[in-house]
Amino acid sequence: VSRQAEDALRALPMEAARMVLSYGPLLSSDRSGELMARIRDAQQRGPRNGSATMEVDRFCEESKVDRSAEDALKALPKDLQEKVMGEGPVMGTKNPSAVLMSRIRRAKEDDRRRSRSPSSSRSRSRRRRR
Repeated sequence: VSRQAEDALRALPMEAARMVLSYGPLLSSDRSGELMARIRDAQQRGPRNGSATMEVDRFCEESKVDRSAEDALKALPKDLQEKVMGEGPVMGTKNPSAVLMSRIRRAKEDDRRRSRSPSSSRSRSRRRRR
């Protein structure tokens, strides 16, 4: 990545930098551009609401999930965090971190599908066959 993108990442607050890194590897041909887009996204989301962060922290602590699963949950927008945590505890499962990551993945996919799908308010008028 370019020096400018690297410096921009280093200048972010720790939580925002974690959010940027939680998106995973840079896969596009323009890695610097992709990194800068992630940084802008993190900056637009702004600092997390304190009580919401405490709720996520408590959920993760009670669930005994690993750090990467906790970071992935914290990187989600508040509405998706609530959706994931609203599915209930993951503590009683064989691998709580894997269950949480699966819920996060599903919530992201659902959110992407909703944002991409064309409006369902299409015109209902159709020609009648005669």
